[in-house]
Amino acid sequence: MSDAGLLETLLRRIEAADGGVDSLETASILGVDHQVLVGAVKSLLALEDVSFPGGEGHEVAELRSSKHWELSGEGTEIAEQGSHEARKLSFGKIGFSKAMSNKWIKVDKTHEGGPRIFRSVENIEDQSYWITKGSCFSTTITKPETELTPEMIANGSWKEKKFKPYNFEALGVAPDCGHLHPLMKPQQHPARDAHDTFFISDPALAHQFPLEYLERVKKIHSEGGYGSQG
Repeated sequence: MSDAGLLETLLRRIEAADGGVDSLETASILGVDHQVLVGAVKSLLALEDVSFPGGEGHEVAELRSSKHWELSGEGTEIAEQGSHEARKLSFGKIGFSKAMSNKWIKVDKTHEGGPRIFRSVENIEDQSYWITKGSCFSTTITKPETELTPEMIANGSWKEKKFKPYNFEALGVAPDCGHLHPLMKPQQHPARDAHDTFFISDPALAHQFPLEYLERVKKIHSEGGYGSQG
């Protein structure tokens, strides 16, 4: 399901629901990952199509906690194909890496008798959102404008537009330093520094050159050579 399709489907379910919908249950019904649905809810929050309780928006998203037991992907695999021990622990590192990354367990390498694994948390809670209709509910998603253009002012369409609020406290993106340009460094070249330019007085000007030398200079300046492209 595309992002736009998920947003529209979610809005239609909220419209048809009596009181609101639960994000975990809705994700299961729609066959999408719960975090994907939470991302859609947060997109609606950014568009002000939903809001948290007490806020202004089309819908209200209330954070709720629920506790239930279900098989993870690894648990389903174990139920169907047997435990890790039965399969010689060939998949043991999968659960261990996941638990370590989530800080559910910890390893004490200094323990007497060798490294030991300890539980870091007593239980794991999943969080979901309770979503209800807001004061300005609509099943149509209107993307707010990010800037006021001269055309909007000229034809008066800005009166009908919805603009995204500006965050005047944002610091913006810090500029990258970049690299020091070679020409910003001191140059030992007569074209870079007048103090390094030398002149001759006799002759002050020259009009006669060896033809072969003149052609070589002309070729280098026009076609390149010695590593130069001309």
